[in-house]
Amino acid sequence: MLENIGPAEAIIIIAVLVAIFGKKKTGEIARDAGEATKELKKARKEALEVFEELKKTIDETTPAEEPKTEAAPIVKEESKEESKVKGGEGSA
Repeated sequence: MLENIGPAEAIIIIAVLVAIFGKKKTGEIARDAGEATKELKKARKEALEVFEELKKTIDETTPAEEPKTEAAPIVKEESKEESKVKGGEGSA
C-alpha cells in the first residue's frame, strides 16, 4: 500500500500531519505506526510458519490417494459349438 507513495507525496502527508497534530504528536504517531507495522510483519511471519508446519504435518500423515482405475469389461468369446448352434461357421 505505501510502496506506491513517492517522495513528494510523503512530504505533503508529513506536512499535513505536522500542521494538524503538531510536531510532538506527529513524532509519536509515526513511532506508533512503525511499531504497529513491525508487530504486524512479525505476526504475519509467525502465521506463515504455523501454516507451513501444519501443511508439512498433513502431507506426512495423510497417505497419498491411489489412482482409481476401472477394470476393463469382460467380453465372453463364443465357442465354436455355440456359433454352430446360432448358424455361424460350418452350418448349412
